[in-house]
Amino acid sequence: MIVNLSHLLLLKIVSYLEENIDKICVSLVCKRLFSERDKYLYFNTDHLNVNISKEIDNLGGRSKSKSNKEAPVYYIKSLFTMKSYRTSLLRSLGQKSNCTLIYGKAIYETDYSVNPYKYPVENIYGITPNITKVEIAKPIDNKYLKEIYGMISNSNVSTLIGISSLSYVLPVNLTSITFNEKFNKALLAGQLPPNLKELIFEWNSIFNQPISAGVLPNTLEKLMFGSYSYFNKPFEPHVLPSSLTYLELGRSYTQTLQVGSLPPNLRVLIHCGSYSKISADESLDNLTALTLFYRYDSVGTLDLSDLPASLTSLDIESSLHLTSSLSPSIRYLSIHNSKYDVDEIFKDRSQYNFEILSVDGYKQESLENLKINELQLRFGKKGSIIREIPFGVETLEFGIDDEHLVKKNRKGIPSSVKKIIFNSCPTINELDFKIPNSVEHVVIKAFYNGFSKILFSSLSSSCSI
Repeated sequence: MIVNLSHLLLLKIVSYLEENIDKICVSLVCKRLFSERDKYLYFNTDHLNVNISKEIDNLGGRSKSKSNKEAPVYYIKSLFTMKSYRTSLLRSLGQKSNCTLIYGKAIYETDYSVNPYKYPVENIYGITPNITKVEIAKPIDNKYLKEIYGMISNSNVSTLIGISSLSYVLPVNLTSITFNEKFNKALLAGQLPPNLKELIFEWNSIFNQPISAGVLPNTLEKLMFGSYSYFNKPFEPHVLPSSLTYLELGRSYTQTLQVGSLPPNLRVLIHCGSYSKISADESLDNLTALTLFYRYDSVGTLDLSDLPASLTSLDIESSLHLTSSLSPSIRYLSIHNSKYDVDEIFKDRSQYNFEILSVDGYKQESLENLKINELQLRFGKKGSIIREIPFGVETLEFGIDDEHLVKKNRKGIPSSVKKIIFNSCPTINELDFKIPNSVEHVVIKAFYNGFSKILFSSLSSSCSI
């Protein structure tokens, strides 16, 4: 009988239950299991959120605790809020590692959150050891910010997101920081944490200040200016530290990168504009991934033979005209927006072995004799006939089509395809053909309500969705 099982066996049984409501039902089987619930009951913490604050008197708005040094009372946001399980909930969350704490109103699910305006700074307690990331949802008054930085300095937090000012010295234990979109102050030497590895500016950041030599720590590995950030200042030689391996420049960046401005250890470069503005630099021998973003004026020609021989990933998000042969070292290739002669860029097809190849889904050209593990079809242009899928492709992905045009397939999907990925469920409705029984897995990345026709009638019963 389950009521006589040891705590160890109960713990094992409950661990197999994914839904927290099912775990609670086990504890309600009998009086013994309920009274001893704290000895075996641990909750699934994926959807638990804790508000850190003192308990506030509902009538007077005053703290029930008489001393700020007393243990805090937590508010628990979840599908159930029974006080009988408060201890189990907190103990379960305490065992979760790498948690996130948000200061301000959390607009999405997080582990811990606190509103410093609703609960005064003296009611905010220290950061628990399992929290490694802190996010400031909105700019906070300096009197609160100083207290928050003090708590971060005495914690295991290594990541801080949402920095809006440098009024106070950033905690030295931070290794990753993100400035919010409104930050636009010049950075000075010594302001950034000495062991910083990641420096990120939000995707729509207005930061557009020159960066001088000595500002960026020599430990920095990743520097990101968001896709639509305003940054457009030239990098003088030696401004970027030699430790940097990842650099992303937003769509506003039009500066020509000088010889010596890119560090020799750079592995990943995301750049918006012509490759000619970076090809003059001779320090790209270690580059393994290159992305060229789309701009309204991104036209011209890219000679593939000019690319570093070290590249294994090439993503061209622009309408460049590609010439010469592609290096066989490239395993990840995206050319769905580009213009090219397929026989020119893949001169000897037997040399290529792609993990992922992303192409225009409507372009009628043969990809036979190319080894392709995953073929991604993109539909940025108008069309109706999907290109022929070569035999050997194991995973086929259908991208989003903003035109929502009906897609026909003359020769069907080859039996080598075992997995199909749809970026959104409306794409399924746009197919004018059935998914064959040979497909074993179907993945829908974004699911929307209201779509009616799903062409899965010919799927085998073993296919998973």
